[in-house]
Amino acid sequence: MYLEEIVDNIQLENDRFECKAVLNRDDVVGWLKTIAGFANASGGEFYIGVKDKTNQLVGFDRKAADNERNYFNNQVNEHLTPRPQMNISFIRYEANKNERFVIRISVKESDIKPVILKYQNIPSIFMRRDGFTNGATYEEIIEMSVRSKKTQYDVLESDIKYNPDKISKLKDFYSRHNNGKELNEKLLRSLGFVNESGYLLNGAVLFLDGYKGDKTKVQCSVFSGINKGSERIVTINRFAGNIIDTIEYMVEFVNQRMNHGIIKLNDKRINIDSYPQRALFEGIINAVAHRDYYLDGTQIQIDIFKDRLEISSPGDFTGVKNWEKPMICRE
Repeated sequence: MYLEEIVDNIQLENDRFECKAVLNRDDVVGWLKTIAGFANASGGEFYIGVKDKTNQLVGFDRKAADNERNYFNNQVNEHLTPRPQMNISFIRYEANKNERFVIRISVKESDIKPVILKYQNIPSIFMRRDGFTNGATYEEIIEMSVRSKKTQYDVLESDIKYNPDKISKLKDFYSRHNNGKELNEKLLRSLGFVNESGYLLNGAVLFLDGYKGDKTKVQCSVFSGINKGSERIVTINRFAGNIIDTIEYMVEFVNQRMNHGIIKLNDKRINIDSYPQRALFEGIINAVAHRDYYLDGTQIQIDIFKDRLEISSPGDFTGVKNWEKPMICRE
């Protein structure tokens, strides 16, 4: 039997249609990229239990179909960000008087683009075109970003209730930088930190004292010369923690490694930093504030060269993989 015998208007593989007899456990990228490519393009239909090229039915019994559907869901949840909008259904048919099922996944064009496939900590962006799925071009990534209807990560509601005892570092940080002013719940609500139901928004979760995720990851490096390509890396450090710890880590990293000078006067001397503290602090805060927290597997970059400091934040164009616009300070 063939798919066109149980589903109307079926064609051979094209921009919006692809089949797999089974999901390859040894090459999950091979089929996950199709789901990501559909979501980044105009959507599509993905059938499991059908031979590609010929549309011949292979199918599953009821238990195997359920297992295959669960495996599909688990891999999508683990490797695709954000999860594409999909409808998963079973198509029943009979072969030799036995009940069989084909799995149909209807993938919608994603409102939030690009959908990123992350496998073995390597993020990739795919596009469906001409019946094939390939890596998205630079121009396609820019277009996806501009057309994305993405809601900012930090304004989405989390499932964590507000607890004032779990933001002690944020309270101390706020007080130190606001002339001793107290950060109370009323102010937090007005800032959009807590919603009316008492739940933290996603951005607020990153400030919790015990936050351990990778969304705040930073990488700090020192190079011996004036570029990355041909110069020796003197130091490379990585850090992840709550946002307050991350900010202070980056400030301290630069302070310990930048050059310092002095101006001698008759009765005193004035210490001079290569990068003024106010400019350094504002540059780091800007990188944290404008980071695209949807982009898992990326990090803020602090790069100290012989003649300058560069601070780069992922996601200058919302959602674009590795589009980083550095703030540059020169000595």
